Amino acid sequence: MKKVFKTLAMVLSLVIVITMFVPMTESVQAAQAKLNYSKKTIYIGDSLKLKVKGTNKKVKWSSSKKNIASVNSKGVVKGKDVGKVTITANVGGKKLTCKVTVREKSKVTYINNRSVEYNNDDGVYRFFFGLLDQNENAISGKGSIDLRIENDGDVVYDQSIKYTKADFSTWSWYSGTVKKYVCCIEISKDQIREGKNTSGKLYYTVHDKEAEFDEYSLKINNLPKEERKVEVDTNSCISDQYASLNKAQIISYNINDDDKIFLTLKITQIGDKKWTSFSTTLYEYDKNGNILENRFVFDNDIYVGKTFVEEFYLKDGTVKIGAGVSSNNNSSNNTKPTTRSVSENITLLKQYIKTNGSTNTNGEKFISDTTSGQTSSIVYSEQTGELKFVTASSDSGLIMTMSSANNSSSMQANYVLSSGGVGILATGYVNPSTYSLGSSVRFSITNATPGLTDDDVQEVCNSELKAGFASWQVILYGELMMELKDIGFTAYK
Repeated sequence: MKKVFKTLAMVLSLVIVITMFVPMTESVQAAQAKLNYSKKTIYIGDSLKLKVKGTNKKVKWSSSKKNIASVNSKGVVKGKDVGKVTITANVGGKKLTCKVTVREKSKVTYINNRSVEYNNDDGVYRFFFGLLDQNENAISGKGSIDLRIENDGDVVYDQSIKYTKADFSTWSWYSGTVKKYVCCIEISKDQIREGKNTSGKLYYTVHDKEAEFDEYSLKINNLPKEERKVEVDTNSCISDQYASLNKAQIISYNINDDDKIFLTLKITQIGDKKWTSFSTTLYEYDKNGNILENRFVFDNDIYVGKTFVEEFYLKDGTVKIGAGVSSNNNSSNNTKPTTRSVSENITLLKQYIKTNGSTNTNGEKFISDTTSGQTSSIVYSEQTGELKFVTASSDSGLIMTMSSANNSSSMQANYVLSSGGVGILATGYVNPSTYSLGSSVRFSITNATPGLTDDDVQEVCNSELKAGFASWQVILYGELMMELKDIGFTAYK
């Protein structure tokens, strides 16, 4: 009997222990339960999977605002409208919460970080662009981009290229800004047709899955350029009508990437040993045989076999270059004095400037030289037939005009200075037959800053005049191997 009671007591104790243990275990599990998120942001239409960790108990889910975000029995939250909502998980009487913010889904609203660059090592152009959403956050996208490259108005590339999110990479800018997502589109140089220039415009239109943009453009450089196909006549030349035995020939040429042509000319024959100067005219022709431009080349020291180089930029439309020969003789008796007259030299100078000079803003041709910030020029005005001798710096200038055909009359020199509150307007007259570097010209003062003496003005004006004469001498000799005395400044030394 005692044994029976003892057995019943043991069973009863075990039941009590088991009964106490079960609720303790459930309580411990509830206490250890945790949500995988306590705070999360999602977008309208997106889903979020919430999980309760640390328990196997059944979970009852609920949403504080079902119109903002709903939750099903498996803890899947679905964003429905913009706003904030609390998702609750009820586990064994314990409530676990997750604060969910629902936002409008990111939409592409702006293109940023647009640029194009060329990598010479692999011959590839890389076009970069980024996308921003409505919150100005950098995002990736999916769509296509129409690319068109124009070179001098001609379309040399036209393609539509697809891009995906995989084409967007993270880039860091060194300007202190954070990393940004940028898409890189590559264009091989081999895919671009040759054009007239090395620079042009890249036009692009982005068609993203979520947006459509207008066409934009960027400057693009290092474009492939077609080689100028110019025929150079190296076999013949046009003989001079007065001295047909004088001949020169183009023996070689080279066209560089900037459309500058270098011609090497050679004197092949001299018919009259009395001739002391020689010139050629280089003719540029269009495809129809019309002369686009003729360029005058002069050499003062001639002998058979002598070569000299002429260089210039080709005009648009040039397809052929030929050389004509001239002996600088205006008479038809095929004789020429050993030296030319002043008027002949002036005519030669005008012709040279007309055919070889640059063009200023007044439409006049000129040749020039710049030394130590001082630019001096000899200008030919075809409209008036005058030669102008100009020297100028950033704050002063002098213009002297030659009106006579033989430089026999005095030349008016107008001087102006305006610098640091000092101003001078003055006029002087130069006699070509008597002026030398040791001479001084008397300038009449039209206006001068108070405090400047007459000696000050005369010194400044004559100093400018002497500097001009020194530069004009350099220009004449460098261009035509002439000296100032050859055009009438007979006393200049």
